[in-house]
Amino acid sequence: MHLHLERDDDPQTLQFVAKMDADSERLLKTPEFEADRIAIKDMIEREDRLITTTRRGNWLFDFHRSADHPLGRWYRLPADRTPLPDAPWEPIFDLDAFCAQEDRKWLWRGAITCPWEPTRVLLCLSDGGSDPIRMLEFDCETKSIVAGGFDTPAVRSHATWLSRDEIAYFGSIDRESSTRSGWPRVGRRLKRGQSPADAPVLYAADDSDIYGSCSIFDPQLAGLATGEAGKPIRIFSAGHEIGSASHFIEDGDGSLRRIDLPKDAEFGFNHMG
Repeated sequence: MHLHLERDDDPQTLQFVAKMDADSERLLKTPEFEADRIAIKDMIEREDRLITTTRRGNWLFDFHRSADHPLGRWYRLPADRTPLPDAPWEPIFDLDAFCAQEDRKWLWRGAITCPWEPTRVLLCLSDGGSDPIRMLEFDCETKSIVAGGFDTPAVRSHATWLSRDEIAYFGSIDRESSTRSGWPRVGRRLKRGQSPADAPVLYAADDSDIYGSCSIFDPQLAGLATGEAGKPIRIFSAGHEIGSASHFIEDGDGSLRRIDLPKDAEFGFNHMG
């Protein structure tokens, strides 16, 4: 009955979404809604807010939107300083200026840190607030976009650093690379300057899954092993539905072995010793 909703470019789907948007706007856009919108915006832009930082190397990082920079700026602070609003925060990436330069609106969606070089990241930028994500390599030490660095197309995507020079790139660049729901299922070993379509495949979840992904754990970074025993461990995951996934560890010969975990279990890695 509603199979057209499986495709986000189907005319019936677009008509359905337009109708739901109009109905929602009619019901929700009240004087109270506008007052709440203004109050929330003011809270986001306050300078005396509680700051939650991320540490990379010798720096603390915080992204903040303000009245003067509505799209936001990314700041850094020496890690030995207390992250208070009046601390000497240094802006290192101005998203408003970047969008003005490109004549295109991007929204901040975070940064993916290279574990082996914590101040080298992939900036994640949403195309106008939609699902498609562009990943752009950025050097937090030089405060600049890396010339010739990673710059992926704006599609539904995510990535994990495999080394200082490669990433496991999952992107819905075509139908074969996507699940039926349109999310990425195929992971590729991507190098700088390489087109995702030309990168070799690392892993592929099933078409019936909702996503595929890759995680990396480096025993040497965690201080748990050295030498051959300290080689990075790759974990590939296939999401079957929301809250259900299978996880596979890559053995030394490249084969995958399913980890005996309940499908509704979640896991993650922390490289801090």
